[in-house]
Parts: sequence; C-alpha cells; structure tokens
Amino acid sequence: MSTLKVDTILKRTGTGTITVGQSGDTITIPSGATLNSAGTNTLEGINNNPSFIATKTSNQTGVSDNTFTKVTWDNVVSDSNSGFSTSNNRYTIPSGQGGLYQISVSNYMEGASASFNYHQTRLYKNGSFLSPYSIQYNDDGFNTEAYHPCMSLLVSLAEGDYIEVYGRLDVNSGNVTIAGENVFTGFKLL
Repeated sequence: MSTLKVDTILKRTGTGTITVGQSGDTITIPSGATLNSAGTNTLEGINNNPSFIATKTSNQTGVSDNTFTKVTWDNVVSDSNSGFSTSNNRYTIPSGQGGLYQISVSNYMEGASASFNYHQTRLYKNGSFLSPYSIQYNDDGFNTEAYHPCMSLLVSLAEGDYIEVYGRLDVNSGNVTIAGENVFTGFKLL
C-alpha cells in the first residue's frame, strides 16, 4: 500500500474532470476529516433510498366501531428496495438499511352515523404502538361523519423492523369505513 501526500491536485492541462478511483472502489473519508465542497455538488448516485409509496384504492368496509384496525394497502406506486408487502400491509426495512426515516401517512375514515366522537391514527413498529406517534381529532360538535388526518414524522428504524398504520374511529352508531383514498410513504434520510 502506498501513500500519496500532496496539497493540491489539478488537471494536467486546462480544466475538466479528475477521476479518483474506479468502478467498485470505495473512497473513504476517515473519521475526524471534513469534506469541504465550496463548488457545485451534483452528488450523482446519492438519493434518499430506500423509499416507498403505497396507496389504498378501495374501501376497507365493516371495520368495527372504536377499535384499532390495521389499514390495508392494495397498491404499491414505488418501492426502491422491495420492502413493501401488500399481503402483510407493512413496510419492512431492507437488509443493511437501518437509520432515520421520514414516514408520512394519510388515513381517511368515515362512519355510518352523522357524527363521531374521535378519530385516531397510529404508527405501529414491529406489531406494537410506536408511542408517541399518534394523532387524534375530537368531533367537538361539528356534526361530521368523516375525518382525514395526515401525519409526517421521523422514526429511527433498524434492519428488519416493520411499520404499519392503524386507525380507530368512534362513531355514535354503525360501522366504520377506511376509505380508499389513503397514502403511506417513507424514505431513508441521508
């Protein structure tokens, strides 16, 4: 192994591209070193993957009143690392991809009656409520039977962790429908 010690590297003639390494190489910036970039950064090949977008295109009917129910997802719009399962209705963090994720969800629910007491949407991690990731809306006398909350949050996730969405609507009478207008998205932060 050789060490090259220089203060400045310039192209031999004029301006242009200087290549460091070749395909398959790893360029390492050691701990404690700083990569200072005063020029334009294109950072090709760097993105916020893994990422996913799943939607609900049909109603989930017969949902029990005042009961947390897992939201089903029947359409995967985008899934960069094949982590989303419509059979399990969840996103699983792919191998080697643990880190901080931006997770967003919309969860439109409606009741059979003209009003509801409250609506809650919760994020579950590995089958358990991921406190405090919950939103709640109380009807407060607005006399409406539906609510469409959205939430977006940062969650630290490890390889193999899985994320699901649950909703609960407390109506004055009748069953609840989780409408086919919902979106569940996420991506890993750089």
